[in-house]
Amino acid sequence: MPRGQKPGPRRRMPTPEAPELLTMAETIAYVRLSRSTIYDLERLGRFPARLNLTSRRIAFRRSELDAFLANAPRRAGRGAAAPSTNPERIAL
Repeated sequence: MPRGQKPGPRRRMPTPEAPELLTMAETIAYVRLSRSTIYDLERLGRFPARLNLTSRRIAFRRSELDAFLANAPRRAGRGAAAPSTNPERIAL
């Protein structure tokens, strides 16, 4: 390594013995939810439990996020409302 240059970030390779962990930023991108939505779902007990790595660093298990995504309700698209089941509102 050239003198005065800092080493790049180390990437930890997942192993069968250790679960793959995602940081909060990685979790946000992975589940495509905002930080505040994740906090709200955590508070309601509807999001996988966080792992406190240090007093300022948290992570989530990818396997638990995969299970959460598999059981999450699907939306038609961003901002799309669910179809109405009210007979008076159904267009013929």
